Amino acid sequence: MEAVTELLGCPRMVRGDMGTENGHIARMQTLLSGEESFLYGASMHNQRIESFWCTLRKECSQFWMDTLGSLKDRGYFTGSAVDTNLIQFCFSMLVQRELDSVKTIWNTHRIRPSKNENVPHGRPVVMYSMPEIFHTRDYLKAVDQRDVNICESGCLFRDRSTCDPEMFELLLIYMSENNLAPPTTAQEGLELYNALRTLVLADFHM
Repeated sequence: MEAVTELLGCPRMVRGDMGTENGHIARMQTLLSGEESFLYGASMHNQRIESFWCTLRKECSQFWMDTLGSLKDRGYFTGSAVDTNLIQFCFSMLVQRELDSVKTIWNTHRIRPSKNENVPHGRPVVMYSMPEIFHTRDYLKAVDQRDVNICESGCLFRDRSTCDPEMFELLLIYMSENNLAPPTTAQEGLELYNALRTLVLADFHM
């Protein structure tokens, strides 16, 4: 919805699989762009998105699955509210930074020519920004601000707090009192997680 607000429009058509979250997207897309503007289809039938998922896993998500999974394997993550908030507090910004990097890499990579002459090739960012070069046009559909407001009312937007707001403020106090710095690497994130977890569990006698 941030993109819709920024661009003052939405896609003419969106395709997605039957995932739970796509039900919400389908309803928003239909409200903004009209009936039959959302198409359901298995992702395995979309080679481009399957390629992206492989890139995302290789460049980002597998590393974090292994890194955070190691905390559980060693008994440092139990699934409790405290541990969950600590994970969000210590790693959200690091993960987001890597997701942004993957996005940039994907948007600037070169799509090779296909045997199908109807399939465009080039860099996605150029194809999006200058569609006329590829003998097509911008399919952005103007939206009604009232519909945008309705969609936004059902969304949660990122703010300063990366976890529960009260827990977030408490963890900032712990960091200030113990001269702990925000992490810039996964290793620093692990060290901060363990340090804060020790402090919280000791104070709450858990």
